[in-house]
Amino acid sequence: MYDPKTGAYFYTTPQFDNEGKYRFEHTYYLKYNSKKALYLIDQLFSLNMRGENDIFLAHVFIDSVFQSAGLIYSRFRLDKATGNHKKQNENNIKEYEFDERSYPLLSDKDFRNFIEHIEEKDQQLIDNGQFFGTFNVVYPDLDSELKEKLLTSHQNNMLDLEKKTYSILLVKGEDHHLEPKTISLDELRQEFQKIYDRSSIIWDYMQDSVWF
Repeated sequence: MYDPKTGAYFYTTPQFDNEGKYRFEHTYYLKYNSKKALYLIDQLFSLNMRGENDIFLAHVFIDSVFQSAGLIYSRFRLDKATGNHKKQNENNIKEYEFDERSYPLLSDKDFRNFIEHIEEKDQQLIDNGQFFGTFNVVYPDLDSELKEKLLTSHQNNMLDLEKKTYSILLVKGEDHHLEPKTISLDELRQEFQKIYDRSSIIWDYMQDSVWF
């Protein structure tokens, strides 16, 4: 197991059945999904926004970024894990020093839940007369009048490539009040980078050993 305090990797007696195989599988997919997310964010930031296809790609990229976030978070989640899966998630928490303070954005489920349940979320907004659109992008060359409208209204699902943020609109409480929520993609990228860096270290150690 990797010791984050010393940076050393210790080969210990397995604590549960197939621990080596579990660690191998988890490390691979943490490394893969964090690298995928970093690639997607880089592609997103490099879009020229010259037409409808770039808006389509922006939507694909942002959805895929949060899909990766969910797949990473599932490797640390304990409330829905059982058996050896839960034991490996506990190992992951130790090796990656994963908690809400160290990874506040990857721990935030609102954005990925919004995307995964977009029909339900939009239905809430429509039924409450608070639906303001589907997916919109703010970018440097956008028409100034349209940009002003987007930035001064509650948009359900908006990517701002100038500020590098992504915003959603949630319906909360019995009174169905609106709760705008925004996430910094630069800060989210930093958390993906931490996962990738740590998983790469563990992966390299594992390549020098018999892991199962």
